[in-house]
Amino acid sequence: MLLTDLAERGDAIAEALARRPPAEGPWEALREAMLDARTEVLPDAASDLALGRMLHEAPSLRARLVEKRLHWHEALVPLVTARIEGPHAELAAAAIVSAALSCLDVASGAWIASDGTADLVALYDSAADAIRR
Repeated sequence: MLLTDLAERGDAIAEALARRPPAEGPWEALREAMLDARTEVLPDAASDLALGRMLHEAPSLRARLVEKRLHWHEALVPLVTARIEGPHAELAAAAIVSAALSCLDVASGAWIASDGTADLVALYDSAADAIRR
């Protein structure tokens, strides 16, 4: 059940990304798509915190999280590629998606460590800003 939820989250992000304005930059579009999907698929913060703890603390579940994030990556790269011009658009899109998902992981870990009291969006933004400098 937990793993189905993760797959659905990735699908929701991809669907939200496909709805973003075409002229929006890849980083902005991914951020907004993650926010849009978050409101669609999260039952409540307490449930999400409990799920996050399980995924980050149990090695077998952590491995499955990585596996599901690879599925997210495969779904998101083509959508981000369409937002980038140039001969290496797919390479750039893959790097941006990988970085954005890593920022999400880092932000989620910090949010879990704060017992859900920190602002997850602000944590993600800080992580993304660090990479984009």
